[in-house]
Parts: sequence; C-alpha cells; structure tokens
Amino acid sequence: MTTVHAQTDDLTTMRVDVVVNAANEHLQHGGGVAAALARAGGPAVQRASDEWVASHGPIGVGEAATTTAGAMPAGHVVHVVGPRWSDRPEDPDDLAAAVVAALDAAEGLGATSVGMPVISAGVFGYPLDAAARVIAVTARAWASVHSDGDLDITLVGVDDDATRALDAGLAHDPLSGWPDSAPDRRDRPVVPDGYGVPDGDEGLQDWALPEGKLARADTVWLATTRPDGAPHVVPRWGVWLDNQFFYDGAPTTRHVRNLVAGGADTAPTVLHLESGTDVVIVNGSSGPTTAPTTWLAVQLVAAFHAKYRSQGYAPALDAWSGEAAGGLCRFVPSDALAWASFPTDMTRWRF
Repeated sequence: MTTVHAQTDDLTTMRVDVVVNAANEHLQHGGGVAAALARAGGPAVQRASDEWVASHGPIGVGEAATTTAGAMPAGHVVHVVGPRWSDRPEDPDDLAAAVVAALDAAEGLGATSVGMPVISAGVFGYPLDAAARVIAVTARAWASVHSDGDLDITLVGVDDDATRALDAGLAHDPLSGWPDSAPDRRDRPVVPDGYGVPDGDEGLQDWALPEGKLARADTVWLATTRPDGAPHVVPRWGVWLDNQFFYDGAPTTRHVRNLVAGGADTAPTVLHLESGTDVVIVNGSSGPTTAPTTWLAVQLVAAFHAKYRSQGYAPALDAWSGEAAGGLCRFVPSDALAWASFPTDMTRWRF
C-alpha cells in the first residue's frame, strides 16, 4: 500500500531508497536543498549530474533525472525542477508536474521509500504554505492512484513550520475546495405574490451552504435541450471545484451531442440536486473541455477518488489527457437558487 506522511527531518541523513532534489535545469547544485545534498553526497553527486546533463540536456518541467546519492544513506537522488515563483497561473501546474515526475521516477527505480522536500519553497521563492499545499495534495493524489503499490512517501520539512504546512495540505478535504470568490451578488428571487418569500435579507443563505451540498452530492441531474427542442435530463457523477462542475461525458452520449449540436463550444444547462425540499438549482452552460492542467488534474483525481472510489471509479492522473480530453466536460454557472426551509431562506446568487 502506498502511503504519504510528513515529518521534520534532514534529507541528507535519511535512510530511504530515494531522496528528491529541488534542482535547477542544469543540475548545478549551488544553493538550498541541492547544495546540502551535493555536500553530503560528495563529488560523485555533482559529477553524475554533469554527466546526465551532458547526455540528456537540461531538465524540463515534468522531467526527472536520476543519479547516485554518493556518500548519503539513500540509494539514489531524483532531481526535478520546480518553478521559480512569479505568481503565474502556471506555477502550481509546474510544481505538481515536478512532484509527479519525482514519484514516477522513484517507482520506476523499484523504490519502497522516498523523501521529498518542499520543492521551490527555498531559493526559488515559492511561498511555503502554497508550495506545501500543492506538493501534499499532489503526493496524496498520486498515492491514491497507486494505492496498490509499495512506496512510503515522506514529505520532509526542514523545520516544524514547513512540516505543519505539509500536514495541513495532507489533511485538506478534497471535496471542500479552496477559498475562492463567492458569487458576485446574493438576493431574493422574483416569485409570484402569495408564496411568502420575505422581502429583506434576513434568512438569506451563505453560498458555503449550497456549495457544500454541490461538492458532496453523489449524483446531480443535468438538463439540456435536444436539437428538436425537447428537454433532456440525465443523472451524472461529477465534482464541484472552484465554482465549476466537472463530469465525464463521452462525445457519443445524447447529453454531449445536445451541447455541441448548435456548433458552439457550450450550451445552456441546468444542474439540480436530487432533493425537492433541500433544493439547489444552478443555471449555466456546459460543454466538452480541453485536457486539464496538471494541478487541475490532481485536484480532480483527489475529489473523484474521495467521492467514487468505493463505488469503483478511480481515474488516473492522465485520465483526461487523451482524445477529446477523455470525455471531460465542464459546467460554468451563471446563477443559482437554493432553499432548505421554504420560503424563509430562499436565496439567489449571480456569478
């Protein structure tokens, strides 16, 4: 069974099969974790690194280089290049790709234990909490995909603050999402007189309440329109992430054919939870999407596994990387309506 945990430790003295190095593209180990590993391993580490670059060229994002660990107790060093922090949208993708590359390389070596630092959080300037979050969630998702393996993954903090940040990432509920902007506006829906809906704001729901229900619902109903104008409703599995709903839908299904029938990339769609009394209705548009970035794929895998693994559905990290993005579809909301104690808490949100 593949496991993941965090601890404060010294990578240079760990008795593991593999230690991961937060390297630069040219494997010149002049600072941070890289310098510490090179000093502890002796000249053999830098010499092997130079030979690797001479043979293969600089390491790119999502690639890994394996060398001897020299005089260190570990058997090998797996070198990966994390992003230099610049607050780009691509930074989490590049960091997640480095984690996946390192773990894939360790598995390829037949390792049963690996120590991994908080890549990019040192001389590359990635904020500690953000880097630890991406690394921990990615390692846990990788472990879930490879649950039948035999790799013990230790995420290594150089101090207790770093370890606490890693532990927080490991403890994160993949169905709770991450703090994100709430819908732009909250108010009462317009309904006919006589329903008793209050005029004021008292009793309005916070978005967190229906958002949590959307995130945890096993099944939602999606309504679209056939090319002949007839309605079509289908139950779907999926995950609510960052105020969007992601679900699988092969291009041959009636639902997806409805979405693309007009030649546009998306089509109007209504999402409804199963209950008729604890109600969440979301209007928006959906359609087939492109292959997700590495960080999005990690979050999707974590959420799909948390919801559906026990029911036999546990997609791999590359499940949506093939033709037509593996059938991945995305629903983007425009407005939502919810109530649990009709009519007093009836609330509308606009995105």
